Amino acid sequence: MLATIYRGRECLDATPLVADLGDTAPFLAALGRPNEALALARAACPHLRRGLFRRGERAYLFDNHDLVLGWLELFEHTGEAWLLERSRDALDSVRRECEVSGRLVDWGDGKRHAWRASSFNAGFIEVAVDLHRATGDDTYLTWARRWARHILQSRSFRRHGLWSRFDTPRVKLVGAVLGRLSRLGSWRMFKDNTNCVWGLLALHLRAPEPELAAAIARFVRVVGELFQRHGHVPQLAARDPVFDLSANVFVVDLLADIAQFTGQSDALELAVRIADSLEQRRWGNGLLPRGSGQAGDHLDIMTDYGIALCKLHSLRAGEHWRDQAVLGWHATWKQHQSEHGLVLSVDGAGHIVDERVFVKYQFLATKALLVGDHTDVYAEPRLWRLLRDR
Repeated sequence: MLATIYRGRECLDATPLVADLGDTAPFLAALGRPNEALALARAACPHLRRGLFRRGERAYLFDNHDLVLGWLELFEHTGEAWLLERSRDALDSVRRECEVSGRLVDWGDGKRHAWRASSFNAGFIEVAVDLHRATGDDTYLTWARRWARHILQSRSFRRHGLWSRFDTPRVKLVGAVLGRLSRLGSWRMFKDNTNCVWGLLALHLRAPEPELAAAIARFVRVVGELFQRHGHVPQLAARDPVFDLSANVFVVDLLADIAQFTGQSDALELAVRIADSLEQRRWGNGLLPRGSGQAGDHLDIMTDYGIALCKLHSLRAGEHWRDQAVLGWHATWKQHQSEHGLVLSVDGAGHIVDERVFVKYQFLATKALLVGDHTDVYAEPRLWRLLRDR
């Protein structure tokens, strides 16, 4: 297996890239290296127990989401049936160990489970939909519908239109109290709320329901109100929300998908307004600051910002969006380059702020190559799925 982080030739984190299989192997396959991709996927298997990657006995859903998506995306590129069986085993373990009162909690170990259900876990709705599409097994659609129904019934969403960091399926009031006491606020935009809405959107595309459409539309309205109030989309609901690039980039990405797949014009209009505000922050060297008070950018966010802008171009929001995407990618590849790979962070003068090399980001940076001359990133569904960041 590949290790996680290097500084020069020194390995800083030797954790095998099992949890991040979806950020590595499918890109090898898409770039014409299917044998190496399959070898990487097979090498991940000995690190699994009862279908999932675990820390001790615990299987954290955050550690397993990209793993299962990676198997499914790799299956699309190779047709290897064993990848589907691995996906089935994994999702069955998720349902068996982590479903509590219809919600997916943060971890399980077969005997115990977490008390908290982060809305990030609703991303497994999208996994279930993908597995249904690959197998035709209606069981996975049934699971996805059940998880979505309980997500929509959550106290935080009914009251505020966003999902809390502290949803507690068994005793819902506990989560509400914890949210009020948290100095960072009760909700987090990325990856919690964004993954949740992507899950609902995936299910709505596969099995449309008015409740799903209404929830997605409400999310768009709430994000619009937040942007109007702060001039950006906050990552956290703190008393003094500061700018965070990741929240804004992935909200643009999500809003573009909502506009593409539901036809909501207000989603596209809001995505363009947020992107316009981000362009005002772009440095002269073509990069963007990661957040308020931070000296550098972020390699992976710059990659995905370009994808979001290409989606705006595909939605005919303006030819210049693709130009801005290419500008950012050229700046990223040039200024992040080092002898040992693309470093994590560079400042507005092109000076390296963080010289660590995250191995998975080297693969993810090739999204720019995979987009290539595609003028519409939505035209090929398999490409769109590969470009996802969850």
